[in-house]
Amino acid sequence: MIDTHQLLHQIESANTDELIQILLQAGSEEERILRSYFGDEPYEQLRLLALKSNDRARGVNSSVMF
Repeated sequence: MIDTHQLLHQIESANTDELIQILLQAGSEEERILRSYFGDEPYEQLRLLALKSNDRARGVNSSVMF
């Protein structure tokens, strides 16, 4: 069981890289807490930004060529 207060403390004290990892590694229970904290739409936007940032850090090119 996830300690909600501990997770929220991690979020509030996280730097950018730490927040990205929290968003990318969240399991279903953590995701529920994050959605409750941020709201559904802001959570989705943050997660998308985290995914894009992670791809850039790994050197993944998201361009599609036809």
